[in-house]
Amino acid sequence: MPSEDASTAVIPGEARHTVSIGDVGLSPGEVRWSVDGTAVAVVDTIDGRWWPWFDDQSPLIGLIGFLAAALVLARSVLRLVRMPRIEGRAYCLRCNHDLDGGRAGEPCPECGCIQHGRERAVPTWRRSETLLLGLSLLVMVVGAGRLITRVQVQSAGQALASRGLAWPLASLQSVDGWPLWRVWRPQDDVRRAVVVRRDSSGRWSAGPEVFLPDGRWELSHDGQWITALRFEASSGFVPTLEWWATDTGEHHALELGTNADGFYKPCGFTPNGAIVVGLQSLVFGDPSGTSLSPFSMRAELIDPVTEARSLIGEGTMTATWDGSGWSLPTLLLAADDGSPPSWGAASCRQGKSDRIGDLRRGWGSLTEQGDDPLTNAPGMSTPHSVRLLDDGNVLEIRANVWAAGGAGIVVRRIDLVGGIVLDAPPIVAWNDPESGVSMAPSPDGAVGAGVVKAGGRRDLLIRTPHYGQ
Repeated sequence: MPSEDASTAVIPGEARHTVSIGDVGLSPGEVRWSVDGTAVAVVDTIDGRWWPWFDDQSPLIGLIGFLAAALVLARSVLRLVRMPRIEGRAYCLRCNHDLDGGRAGEPCPECGCIQHGRERAVPTWRRSETLLLGLSLLVMVVGAGRLITRVQVQSAGQALASRGLAWPLASLQSVDGWPLWRVWRPQDDVRRAVVVRRDSSGRWSAGPEVFLPDGRWELSHDGQWITALRFEASSGFVPTLEWWATDTGEHHALELGTNADGFYKPCGFTPNGAIVVGLQSLVFGDPSGTSLSPFSMRAELIDPVTEARSLIGEGTMTATWDGSGWSLPTLLLAADDGSPPSWGAASCRQGKSDRIGDLRRGWGSLTEQGDDPLTNAPGMSTPHSVRLLDDGNVLEIRANVWAAGGAGIVVRRIDLVGGIVLDAPPIVAWNDPESGVSMAPSPDGAVGAGVVKAGGRRDLLIRTPHYGQ
């Protein structure tokens, strides 16, 4: 289980904090800082099954069980029906010869088997073969069921994956046996999150583990809340926003609408902790020779304590047509705590050099404002942690950047009025020379955090400047 700061070592000019955060998972995970630099979220993947090996081998185990039970069943049936027996008379257990008059210790006159005196026939419904017959039938049914359902589940899952997840219900309807997939396919990999926070005394401690649905996740500015959207077959593809208090594990869930509304997405938090949610509507119709088509977007705020929901803005963005289908861009949306709130949004088409297609901003009204003069923001991929600066006039985007040396973090600040990329503070690269771990830098670049593995456990290592004792 996650724990408090396990150790703190002070070396010249630096303090190293080590916090235990649980068992090692299936993936290295992602380390992300809160905006104010007082919390670090570690999100990775674990195997959520109780018996992973047994579940992986269940088709083979089911087949072996089916064949073994079939053999036992055949033997039991033969022993029951091979020759009629009269209750009270003795019969050889090997060849079923009538031993009436025989005694214990004497050989069977038919096959020579030495008799034990326990060969007297009883009613067939009390015989051990009858019990074996019933057990064999049960094992055959369970083994065949596990074999058939597992194979169908795997086949349906592979077929679904090959069709993509842009519109899951449409894809599922084209997969043979898709209702079986919805019911039986296990969610083997579970996403786990642990948030480590620093208190006023400078001590770091880890909160409880929480388990997030797949999809984009966001951390509040002070690390108090973590949120993600659940949109899965197991829940009928009902878009449900879920969020957790990172210190207690308290869980909340709110259904946002239906899968016919479009694509909901948690886009971040306001400075005071309200959850910013965006909605991209669906795109219908014939492109009529054009590669671009407008679609609507909505900006909403959700209070994580009261679950109150408010609409703060609407706008229009652009979908692209590649000749085979529509491609919806990534919605980047941020809002502040003003009255009325300011909001700003951009649509980003992902790639090694992401392209900004639209810019929008507003001030608590349902009328969009702004233009889309910006066409390119180089060196950005997998954007996250969007927020507003300068009274809502600047949109700051934190994103991963890919280079020859590996992955890093880049910050882009975009003027929502002029549509130009502004200078942003450089991100200082951190690494730990002792463990060789690459560390995620805090927003101000002064602190680094990374996951260190020791056997089957893992620790969060935090390196901070230390001035004096």
